[in-house]
Amino acid sequence: MRKTRSLSLLLALLLVAAGTAIALAGEKYSAELSGLGGSMASGKATFELDKGGTALHYKITVSNIEDASMAHIHLAPPGKDGPPAVWLYPPAPPPAIKAGKFEGTLAEGDIKGEGLLGELKGKPLSALIQKFDAGEAYVNVHTKGKPGGEVRGQIKK
Repeated sequence: MRKTRSLSLLLALLLVAAGTAIALAGEKYSAELSGLGGSMASGKATFELDKGGTALHYKITVSNIEDASMAHIHLAPPGKDGPPAVWLYPPAPPPAIKAGKFEGTLAEGDIKGEGLLGELKGKPLSALIQKFDAGEAYVNVHTKGKPGGEVRGQIKK
């Protein structure tokens, strides 16, 4: 009897988890990237969760940016700085300078749970999505001239 109840509880939890992944499938998020410290650079980052809820497709486009070196998703609420949670450009360290002035798609790819860093390392992709939903994630594109970030934008639905 006790074993049956435990199995029933486990099955219920698995169904809830699966339902959450299915409910999130197809969710779209974006960030309008604005220049920091007087920069005239700008851009946009878009994100879409796949049907299985296991991969988040992203695309980052930028305008009027020079010597882009890195782009990440960082974890922090608006107006605060936080640690990186995902590499976007290049897809992994070390930084790679895209020399000269650049306009267009800086990076495009898929984020999976195994690519998460810092406090999200070892957690499922849904942990990152929860940060998006809570308004606690932003995209930051770093450059050679502004290593702390040239453009930044909070990720929203």
